[in-house]
Amino acid sequence: MKTKLLSLFFFCFGLNQLANAQTYRYNVKDSTAKSNPTHHLAFQAGVATLPQILNGLGEVLYYAFSAGSNRYTNKTRTGGLYAQYHYSPNRQIRFGLSVGLDNQQGDIERESSTTLYTKYGAYYNKTKTIGLECLFVYNKNERTKLYGKIGLSMHEFSQTVTYTNPAARDVSVKYNYFSGQLTPFGIEIGKQVSGFAEFGFGYNGILSAGIRGKF
Repeated sequence: MKTKLLSLFFFCFGLNQLANAQTYRYNVKDSTAKSNPTHHLAFQAGVATLPQILNGLGEVLYYAFSAGSNRYTNKTRTGGLYAQYHYSPNRQIRFGLSVGLDNQQGDIERESSTTLYTKYGAYYNKTKTIGLECLFVYNKNERTKLYGKIGLSMHEFSQTVTYTNPAARDVSVKYNYFSGQLTPFGIEIGKQVSGFAEFGFGYNGILSAGIRGKF
């Protein structure tokens, strides 16, 4: 994990130096241009996140290996919920930290006849995420920004299965894994307080949206 986080840090640092050089050249051409450091706080929610996709794949495999005799039903999801802090040394690049939760729960049913399933347990999945991110602004418009984002993340997945039979012991598993986020397109509208939407793939989801404040 440390090697990957350090690699992302140095990658962001290199991009920051490049962006600073580009900003300097831009300021030489236009003395009225400003590029003051800023801080950004954001709250973001996404759908079709990587944890959700992995949970769905696990359900398919569980159903296949049980030959259709077991299945997940009555599923509820919170979606991917994230809080983010980004530091922007200039108008073109931001880098920072993202933390989030992705929860899912439901019932586990077992086939009791050819047409009837009976509940015999419930499952609770929770994925905690921490990620390092770099965001690149494509244009120089102050009110409407187009951007892309990349991220490297570590996830802690935990699952607890409880059974309706009081004699059965609950089962819990926990493991860590790495992933990331690749967002080729995002749009942000607003100045001090803005709304944004993103399209990509990874822990934020295929589609996500949120609100961001700058100070």
